[in-house]
Amino acid sequence: MMKKIMMLLMVFLMLTPFAAHAHTALTDSNPASGETLAEQPGQIELTFNTDIEEGSSMALQGPNGAVEVAELSLNANMMFGSVPTDLENGSYTISWKIIGADGHPIEGEVPFSVEIAAPAAEEPEEEPAEESAATEPTAEPAATEPTAEPAATEKQDGIEGAAAASEEENGFLTIGLVLLLVILAGAAILLLVKRKR
Repeated sequence: MMKKIMMLLMVFLMLTPFAAHAHTALTDSNPASGETLAEQPGQIELTFNTDIEEGSSMALQGPNGAVEVAELSLNANMMFGSVPTDLENGSYTISWKIIGADGHPIEGEVPFSVEIAAPAAEEPEEEPAEESAATEPTAEPAATEPTAEPAATEKQDGIEGAAAASEEENGFLTIGLVLLLVILAGAAILLLVKRKR
């Protein structure tokens, strides 16, 4: 009976590490397995169902080879790593290796892809259309002929008016002299007639 118990105990002890190994696994990741990212990941997070020990690691492979994973850190059952460079579009694989709480190493992979749309090209601003021709100069107004100065016209009018007035006065004088002569002649005739009588 004791031999059976001892054999069962030995089998149990031998199977315990394998059972622990079989149950230690990755439970969550960011990026998730098979995920297609539309933006840069920046950081990788892996979560396991057991605490992980120092010596655990991760690596990132891309379409152009290995990609740097910096600032690797552990926190209980989580492992973190930052991606300092921008990832090109394509397929990537996170390869992880951990040492579980039981001391056994475990490894696995997380595939994902990056598909980031290229930024829309900015349309160049339209330049203002150049003037097809220089603006023609406007025609200068035709020079107007100088008009006679008003002073000269008034002076001429004054001279002509004075001449007309002088002619009128001369006419009146002539008429007056003729009338005077007629009156004197009549008076002379009357005196002669009276003397003859």
